[in-house]
This record gives sequence, C-alpha cells and structure tokens, in this order.
Amino acid sequence: TVTQWIFAEIANSDALKADCVSMGVDVLAFLGNLFAECNPFPDSKRRVELTMSGISHVLLVGFTIQFIIEGYGDATEADDDNGEGVNGYIVLGFALGGLTFDMITLLTYNSFGAPHDGDDDGVSALGGEGAEDALTCGINTNMCAALLHVVSDLARSTTTLVESIILLNVPSIAPTVADGVSTLVVCSIIVIGATGALLTWLREVYIFMVSKPDSANQGDYRQLAHA
Repeated sequence: TVTQWIFAEIANSDALKADCVSMGVDVLAFLGNLFAECNPFPDSKRRVELTMSGISHVLLVGFTIQFIIEGYGDATEADDDNGEGVNGYIVLGFALGGLTFDMITLLTYNSFGAPHDGDDDGVSALGGEGAEDALTCGINTNMCAALLHVVSDLARSTTTLVESIILLNVPSIAPTVADGVSTLVVCSIIVIGATGALLTWLREVYIFMVSKPDSANQGDYRQLAHA
C-alpha cells in the first residue's frame, strides 16, 4: 500500500491514490478482524468484531468522499495540473498487479475457504465454529467482509486498467481528465461496496443487540441471522 502511494504520487494519479486509501482501510479491517478472532475473551469477541468493522466503514466512506471531490475537479478541468501528465505505464503496472493478486486471493478462498458439501450448516472451517458468529452473508462475518473488499478491489483494478489503456492509446483525451473520470468510477465502486458492507454491518449489529448468542437463545439468533 505504501509503495503504491509513492508511485501514485510519481504518476500524478488520483485514481491510484483512491485505490491505495481503500486498500489501507482494507488492511485496517483485516487487522481488526484478526484481533477479534484472536481475542481470548469469548464474551467480548463479537462486540470487538462489530466495532472494528464499523470503524473501517466510516474511514472508507470519509476518504472516498474526499477523493470524489478531487476527482470531480480533475474530470472537469481540461488542462493537466501544473502541466504534469499522468504516467500510464505506472497505472498499468499497478492495475495488472492488483488484478493478479485479487484473482489469486479468490482462487485460494474457493479452494480452501468456501463452504463445501459436508460442512456443518454450509459454513467453512475458516469461518469459525459458530454459524452463530455471523450468517448474514451465509458465512462468517469476517470472511464476508474480506470477500467484499477483494471483489471491490478487483473492480477498481479493472477500472485503472481501462484508464491506463486510454492514457497510452488515446492522446486526444487529456490525461488529467481521464484520471479524474477514473477516480470517480473507482470511488463509485468503493461507495457501492461500502454501502453493501454497511448494510450488512447494521443488520449484524441489530441481530447482536436483540438476540445475544448464548446457549439459552442460540436458536433465536440463528433464525434472525437467516431471516
């Protein structure tokens, strides 16, 4: 993430920066989820999961709004900032790198993490013991959030790939304008993903608040999660 930010500055690309910030928030979310999974206090595990997920969603939306404003400014400006163009080769390199990483991640999940026939309640072992731990997505909440982030990153990398092709092959389009439009598309993808994740998070919070999973009301919690 740090490397991409440095090269985004060199390439003068707001689209790469927006993608970079989203990846940074992804890392924060993954660390939060890992902390929750390693939490030795079962009673507070679910609360920590929901808290860390909520923080990551708020940060992502806040940074995205900032880049939407910058992207709109670039998209409506005919001239490059300070006469500096956007380096299409750097954008292309990181787009291909992002697509490769995302495909490897999804293939790895499909092989080792996806629910298979024979798993209890269709929940993968990587989702943790409890189907009660979160089933709004049909899998553990942490795995659901991680997959949403990866799919969103796949769409963003595809957008920057298209941008790089335009930058390198369509000289009639100003590089800053192309990057500005790409930034808006990337941010729109982030907003769509963040909205879905936020709705999922709100539902999980509601389920947690109205029916805390314990031995006494486990069945009720499962019914709410599957509703």
